[in-house]
Amino acid sequence: MSLIQGEICEAIGLVDTGTLSVRNREMTLAKLGLAGEMPATFQEISQRYGVTREGCRKAIKRTLDGLVAQRQGLVALHKANDELTKVVPLPFSRFEEWGKARGYLSDGFGVESMLACMQALLGDSHYYSLKIGGVDNVVTHETRHLQEMVLAYIKKRSRHNGAVSLHDIYQHDTLTDAFASRDHLRQVTSDLIHGYPDLRLVGTTDSWVYDAGSENRLVTRVLQIGTVFQKVPIGSLIDGLDRFWCRSVKDTEKDKGAGYSQRPPQSVIVGIIKQQPGVSVDGDQVSFDPDQITLRKEIDSFSLDALKAFSNGEVIREKELEERVTKGDPALHYRYSNFINFSPLIVKVSRGLYAPLGQFNQLQGGVQA
Repeated sequence: MSLIQGEICEAIGLVDTGTLSVRNREMTLAKLGLAGEMPATFQEISQRYGVTREGCRKAIKRTLDGLVAQRQGLVALHKANDELTKVVPLPFSRFEEWGKARGYLSDGFGVESMLACMQALLGDSHYYSLKIGGVDNVVTHETRHLQEMVLAYIKKRSRHNGAVSLHDIYQHDTLTDAFASRDHLRQVTSDLIHGYPDLRLVGTTDSWVYDAGSENRLVTRVLQIGTVFQKVPIGSLIDGLDRFWCRSVKDTEKDKGAGYSQRPPQSVIVGIIKQQPGVSVDGDQVSFDPDQITLRKEIDSFSLDALKAFSNGEVIREKELEERVTKGDPALHYRYSNFINFSPLIVKVSRGLYAPLGQFNQLQGGVQA
């Protein structure tokens, strides 16, 4: 490890423990020191050690690569004004303590667990990068190329459909031709999904892949009954949010003939949250206590059938949905049972195009992203 790299490690609270050769490449091994923000910004480090910002970034990246390879901790690179500004080191012990108390680590560490822990500990989830993993996640150049092919396909399909069926991935001609076998394609896809922070498995059988990293799907408002969070990425596992589904919609009627609009599509996320004070479920009705929860719209209860149909991808404008819910339209039914498990309350988060579910007037002040 170079002197500069070693000094940068020290500056950001990392302790060098030697080097490791991975496929004929020297990677720095480091472990996290005390939790907290680094004592210097990238600019200050660059000036202090006479290196460029890019050189500083590359040195830290090499350090983090080694850290990830040894699964010794997690580091988040924060993004502000489109520039890397700081590194926040946090030891696994902090995540273990927090995660186990909330049941996130029952099956070991996962990307969702890390995002949830980071959100709770830092209160700021605008991450430039999230580095986690183990030695098995250090892949060859060939495997990385195959993963990038799968990722490109998922991102392309997600822009139009919100999520991609695993079945479609495994049957896609271009992808199957590039792999030695369908089993190989399944393995590479599985490794990609579990190692790429923006990808989520959704559906009751985890049979769909959702890309949470699309710029068109940034959450601009996060609302939960009785709980207020700071703005978070759409795919973050918020405390109490078990599943979600996102569906892009066409902007106007005239877009129908020409396909999807070139403008960023509106997005809708529906999440299932745990029972909260002021909310009760009786059969197919969800009721809100007006003394504890104030709805923006004068609606005290909703048909679960209506919520289920809406949440599973049926695209309905706000006014139409409100009218159909009010009239008890029997045609508004649960069509896509494989997407979401319902229990017991559904809350919608959106850019504001849809209002009946989840846009609350008084929610401990509310949060605007």
